[in-house]
Amino acid sequence: MNTRCQVSVATVTDLSEYQTPQKVYSGPDVMFHFYEHVLSENHEINQILLQQLPLSPMTTKQTKQHNAATECANCNCPFSSQNHKVKHHSHLTGEY
Repeated sequence: MNTRCQVSVATVTDLSEYQTPQKVYSGPDVMFHFYEHVLSENHEINQILLQQLPLSPMTTKQTKQHNAATECANCNCPFSSQNHKVKHHSHLTGEY
């Protein structure tokens, strides 16, 4: 039985400078090529995340929204002594 496999990958993000074009591979050792690509992407993503830009100044509106928030916008859990209110921001752009 001859089984043919194919893989297609692309990095998708709101930040256009970090998007990558779709790559397609079809042929022998598909999983080897897939894992090789994933490890390469892992390295590139880690390099991007090392940038760690600090929080940019918040607007008055953002400050009011943050102060009025009673639950986390990411997990929807109420703030508590175990779930502290923090100013989530993009470490790539610095934006709140």
